[in-house]
Amino acid sequence: MRWFKIYGERWFMGTTRWELTAEQRAVWIDLLARASINDPPGQIDYYSLEQLAQQFNVDLELLESTIKRCVEEKKIKYFENKRKIFISNWKKYQSEYQRQKPYRKKDESQSEVTEKGDNSCNKVTLREEGEEKRIDTEEKEIKGKEKNENNKSFPSHPKDQFLFILEEFSKEYPYKFNEDADGQIYDLSVRTYRNVDPIRELEKKIEYWKKNPGALQSKGKSPRVQLHEFLEKEAEYQDGVLEKEKSLDRERNDG
Repeated sequence: MRWFKIYGERWFMGTTRWELTAEQRAVWIDLLARASINDPPGQIDYYSLEQLAQQFNVDLELLESTIKRCVEEKKIKYFENKRKIFISNWKKYQSEYQRQKPYRKKDESQSEVTEKGDNSCNKVTLREEGEEKRIDTEEKEIKGKEKNENNKSFPSHPKDQFLFILEEFSKEYPYKFNEDADGQIYDLSVRTYRNVDPIRELEKKIEYWKKNPGALQSKGKSPRVQLHEFLEKEAEYQDGVLEKEKSLDRERNDG
């Protein structure tokens, strides 16, 4: 079972007590605990902040304010687009258990324990250095990707926006983007589903896929068919709402 360490004196007398509110300090501990069980540890990979807030059993606003404050105090590095949070200086929260573990073996002699303890320290140190390098490398890769994405200009035409969003989504998720086929879905939406904003509904569907990635690999229906049916059902719903409003208007006028 993985765990992380916090020194009592540092926790009570350190800067964290003054940098964060009482509520934010509780969330900070949850962030450390979540990072300790992540694979790999030292970072948090999540689908959405809403889901993370539910795991922590806190309000979304509190989670967001804590993340913002921790970024300002350089306690974490937050990559919203990639849904990743890195704990800064993760090494200082780790390794104590591994360092002491050899000394807990009752059946070994003191010399054997000491020798293995030294080897364990060396191995832990190498592993820590490897973890730090891995985190630094991943952070640089994410920053590089975000820089490239920010340099791309978002299209001005609605159809191009629709296709752009889908293409970007397909780079990280198993959606087989096809400009012609996906363009036809947009054209059909605009032509037939007049009460539906295809871009807004696309973003809602993508958010659902991100929270439920298994749905993208359903054997029954391809993601493109799922998207088409989602737009169709939303159009039917909106038409029903519009018809109900008209009916109520007629009743009020008749009355």
